[in-house]
Amino acid sequence: MAVFSTLSPTASWWYKTAQVPRPPLSETELDQVAELVRKGRFISQIAVDLGWETSKVKRSLNHLRLQVALESGKVWVDTKEKSPVAVALEWIRLRSSVAER
Repeated sequence: MAVFSTLSPTASWWYKTAQVPRPPLSETELDQVAELVRKGRFISQIAVDLGWETSKVKRSLNHLRLQVALESGKVWVDTKEKSPVAVALEWIRLRSSVAER
């Protein structure tokens, strides 16, 4: 604990390294995540299946939720109101309706 308290934030290597933004999530990646969630997979299982970190899966689920909310209303943003499975099903429904047009 003493080691961390003596380091100032500006002396940390974190602040001296270049911050690279995360690459954007592709529609294909979001479709993969939605399909695996629909099948009842847990976040850790999805991460293993896709070879991702769990943080990327969580970010993908959040992105799905926001995209669905843009199309179907703000109720989809509330995590207590709509489960990840419901969000995935709505994403798949929205994607199939767009593909039919």
